[in-house]
Amino acid sequence: MKGEAAAVQFVKVTKESVLSFLGEARNRIVIAKAGYFVDEIEKLLELVKKGVHCDLYVDTSENTVRYGFGEQAALELINKSLDRLNVQSANYIRLAIIIVDDAVMVYSPAALSWEEVSEHIDFPNGFIGGSGMAKSLLRQIEGEPIEINIEGMNIAIQTCPVIQKASEEIEQEIETTLSVLEENPPVDPAELRKTTFYRNKYKLLKMALHGVRIKNKSISLRPFNNMFPKTNLRLKSSWNVLTREDVENLVAINHFLMQAGDVTAKHTFDARRYGTLIELKSIRPLENCIAFLMYELMDGLVSEGKGDESQDKNPLRKSLVYLLKESRTALIDHLCPQAMEENGCWGQLFANDKTLYRQMQSGKISEDEAVKQAVETYVDHRLNFPKAQQMIDLIHVEFDYYDISDELLVKDDFVETLERFDIEVRDYQDGYEQNNQKSLFEFSG
Repeated sequence: MKGEAAAVQFVKVTKESVLSFLGEARNRIVIAKAGYFVDEIEKLLELVKKGVHCDLYVDTSENTVRYGFGEQAALELINKSLDRLNVQSANYIRLAIIIVDDAVMVYSPAALSWEEVSEHIDFPNGFIGGSGMAKSLLRQIEGEPIEINIEGMNIAIQTCPVIQKASEEIEQEIETTLSVLEENPPVDPAELRKTTFYRNKYKLLKMALHGVRIKNKSISLRPFNNMFPKTNLRLKSSWNVLTREDVENLVAINHFLMQAGDVTAKHTFDARRYGTLIELKSIRPLENCIAFLMYELMDGLVSEGKGDESQDKNPLRKSLVYLLKESRTALIDHLCPQAMEENGCWGQLFANDKTLYRQMQSGKISEDEAVKQAVETYVDHRLNFPKAQQMIDLIHVEFDYYDISDELLVKDDFVETLERFDIEVRDYQDGYEQNNQKSLFEFSG
C-alpha cells in the first residue's frame, strides 16, 4: 500500500544523515545549530566551492563546546570562513534547522557531555518537510514577520524573530570564545561518565576550650625550703595560688561558660555519642560568637570589679589579676618570717641581688625591707609565681570539623537523631565525572 502524502515526516537524525542531507544541496543551504563538528564545516566548505550558497547560524557561547554540541576545532574553522559561510550568531540555539534547497530538516541535537546517542531510538528526534515548510521557515529566518492561525485554538505564543548581526561583532564573539576555550580547554565528552555528587550540608563539630577552666594551681616551695640547713618538716611544701572558692567566684568564667553553652546550643544539634552536628552555614556565626565571648572573658579576668576597693567590698567580683595579687602578697607574708629567722639562707636569697644585699649591710635599707624585697624577687623569678596575663594567654578555643561518613548514615541511632531534628545532612545532585576520577562538578563542604 502506497504511503499517504504528508506535510512532514518523522525521522531518526544522526550525524551521518545530516551529512547526507547536506550533500543533496544544489543551490542553497541555510543551517542553524548550537555547535558544529569539523566534518560538517568541511562538507559545507566543499559545497560552497561547488557554487552552493550557504548561510550558517551558530551559538558562539563557550558552553556549546563544553556541552558537546560541537567541537572547538570546528569553531576555529568557522572563524576562518566567516564570509564564505555567511556566518550569523545567535544566543542559545538549541533547535537544529537545516534548509537544503526546497526541503527542511528539523531535529534536536544531543549534548554529548550529558548523554550518548543511542543506536536504538523508539521515538523520532526530528522531522523533514517539503518546500512549503522550507520557504516559511526561510522567510522567518530572514526576518519576515509571519502570523499563523490555528483553527479552534485561541492561544497566544510569543514569536521569536531571528536577529541579524554585523560580521565584525560575530568575529569578536567567536574570537573571545576561542580565547576562553584555549585558556580553559573543554573536557572531551567521550571521557565523561554520569555519576551522583553530594554536597555536605552538615558536619560533626568538636569544640575544645583550653585554659578557660582555671584550676587550683599550686607552686612548689621546695627550692625555698631547701635553703635552710635543717628544714622544718612543718613548713608547707607547696602553695595554692588560687583556692577552690577563688576559682568558683570568677564571675567572668562562669558567665562565659553559660553564654558559650547557650550559643553552641543555638547553632548545633546534639548527636549524643557521635558528637555535635552543625550546619555549614552556621559555622562562621558560631565561631564569631565564641570569639566575641572569649574577648569579653579575657577583658573580665583583667578588669572585673574595676578597682581594688570595690573588689574588697564585693569578693564575688574579684578579677583574676586581683586574686593573684592577693595570693602573691599572702605568700610573701608567709615566707618572710622564715627568711628573717634563718639568716644563714641570705647568701642564696640575695644571690641575684648583690646590690640590695650591700645596701642592707651598709644600713641604707632595713633588714626587714631588704629581706622582703629579696623574697618578692625570689617568688617571682625562682618560684615563678604565675602572672595573670600568662594564664589569660593560654585561653583559646579549637574548632575541628569532620565529614559525616557513609557508615555513619546507616547507623540506626544516628539516623534517629537526624529524623528527630528533621535534618538532611547531604544535598545530592547529578553530575559528570572524567574516567580518571577528576570531577567536572565539585561541591565543597
